[in-house]
Amino acid sequence: MSTNMLRPSHGESIQLKQAKSKGRKKKVLLWVAGCIVLVLAWGGFVAATDIKPAKLAKAHANNGKVAFEAAQGHILKQEFGKAKQDLIEAEQNFAAAKTDVDKLGDLKIIPGVRRQIVAVEKVLDVGVHVAIALQNVCDVGQAMTDVLANDSDISLKDITPEQKRKILKTLYEAPPQLKGAQAEIDLATQSMEDVPDSFLLGAVKDAVQPLKENLPLLKSVIDQAVPLAETFPVIVGYPTEKTYLFLLQNNRELRPTGGFIGTYGIIKLKDGEITEFTTDNIYNIDNVGREKTNFTAPEPIIRYTGNTQWLMRDSNWSPDFPTTAQKAEEFYRAEGGPENQIDGTIAVTPTLIESLLTLTGPIEADGITFSAENLFEELQYQVEFGYARAGISDADRKEVIGTLSTKLMDQLLAMPKSRFPDLWQTFIHNVDKKHILIYLKDPTVQELVVQENWAGEVKQVAGDYLLVADANLAALKTDSVMERKIEHSVSEKDGQFVATTVVHYKNTGSFTNITTRYRTYTRMYIPLGSSLISADGYLDNDRLQGGEPTQPTVSEELGYTVIGGFTSIEPGDEGTLTVTYALPNSVAEQMRQGEYTLYAQKQAGTIGHGLVVDLDIGRSIEVFNPLDIGSKVGDNRVHFETDLSVDRELSVVFK
Repeated sequence: MSTNMLRPSHGESIQLKQAKSKGRKKKVLLWVAGCIVLVLAWGGFVAATDIKPAKLAKAHANNGKVAFEAAQGHILKQEFGKAKQDLIEAEQNFAAAKTDVDKLGDLKIIPGVRRQIVAVEKVLDVGVHVAIALQNVCDVGQAMTDVLANDSDISLKDITPEQKRKILKTLYEAPPQLKGAQAEIDLATQSMEDVPDSFLLGAVKDAVQPLKENLPLLKSVIDQAVPLAETFPVIVGYPTEKTYLFLLQNNRELRPTGGFIGTYGIIKLKDGEITEFTTDNIYNIDNVGREKTNFTAPEPIIRYTGNTQWLMRDSNWSPDFPTTAQKAEEFYRAEGGPENQIDGTIAVTPTLIESLLTLTGPIEADGITFSAENLFEELQYQVEFGYARAGISDADRKEVIGTLSTKLMDQLLAMPKSRFPDLWQTFIHNVDKKHILIYLKDPTVQELVVQENWAGEVKQVAGDYLLVADANLAALKTDSVMERKIEHSVSEKDGQFVATTVVHYKNTGSFTNITTRYRTYTRMYIPLGSSLISADGYLDNDRLQGGEPTQPTVSEELGYTVIGGFTSIEPGDEGTLTVTYALPNSVAEQMRQGEYTLYAQKQAGTIGHGLVVDLDIGRSIEVFNPLDIGSKVGDNRVHFETDLSVDRELSVVFK
């Protein structure tokens, strides 16, 4: 298994540019950096002691470091057998070094020395456990690469069905070995926690600190590899074929789980092979369904689009993708969809297709050249205007999407083995940023999909929570020109903890056949039990319809209080929605206990709204996280500034 299949947590931002990709590989293998500094620690310790066991320990630790460096090189080349031998050597050397350190036990009675010896012992323990853990990972990787051992430049399309099945079988059976690696990393983490926190010599401290900071990354990678091995084979049809409802959500026309559903289809996967992939214009099934069903649309859809009947194209009204997936299948069946067996739903946005075109380069479909740079504009033109000039019927105007998808798939399958990591990284990049959402009806596998953060579900968390979900209602593709920033502040007023959330909108477009005034029904999901104090910026309709200021509705959904209402932003104009509310006792009690946490959830399909969080409840700040996006202002205030390209988790501890 390639190390590129092991990924950081969903809060990490993954860039696809080559230089940064190389940097990410180094981050994934930060255990190497930690082991390299071991020798520095021993250099300082030996200088202070000049004792033979200490010198032997230094030599063994240095040999372990060299072996780790060699293992890193072999892993990056997917030479897992060689890497395992290096890791065995590293394990043996670190264990020998620890034995040497044990011989220094009499020195522990010397004030200050005991602490240094204990620190070094624990760091060597970390080296041993990490080496064993990665040996297990290499066993899995070697078993997978053995299937293709003699085909260094093989492409995905050249891998035989039998080879794919063997690879998936290996991954499917890998969890016990990966769980063994997980257990070793847990032991390494425990050893790291047992390292003394203070009064370490400079060199020893220099060795300890990088490991303390970077071991959690390796733990996260291994922790996520386990559910990945348990889910990925099942998703792609091993050991039994899977059939999925496919939704293409246009995020230039935002809807709660990604965008307007303009195209749907059926995907069948067996042993990693796409055995069927058909797509169709959503209006074709909806036009039939209009005569078969009589579902009443949500009130905002009725009011701001004039459509009273709820059809499949509007099935993603909930920001919770599992809810959307079940609703979409319900509409598919009610409207006469012919597929009887559906195992789940997969939704993607055009942003994914753009990323894939970055890998393949331009692709010609039906005489039209599509690239990552022109995909949106070209598709928009063809399905809205170009089809008529080409003599294509309205019902068939989106067939170009199916043609493009087929040719894109052919290009991706033709990629050589050396580019498999790039393809995997592109998938992870898009799934992290919620341009791919997956729902499986099997509850056991769905739970693993949730663990991988592929499910797009509304998270259930303790503490403060915020999800802003826009729904573009009859505003064309104006989301392509909208800029947004979300500001969230919390303060204490008269013994009450009060939050204010402001959503800034800027319409940078103009009146065209693609963009217009922005019309959005926006819902803010906040902690259950929150009490609305005031609201501003909401309208009962847009300017053309004589819109007047109004107040939002307050309801409960998905375990949260929901503040919902409409607003409209003219081209070239800006606007805000502002709500102020009292946080519930559950959040207030957390702060009284000395901690504040916020889970700010990204709306699926969005590119990355700005996010600013400001906290000042009149208590001194002791620590806050993440450090790289936060800053302390005075004693009582902390200010975070980042984006919502991924979900963000923030925490503050008070003195």
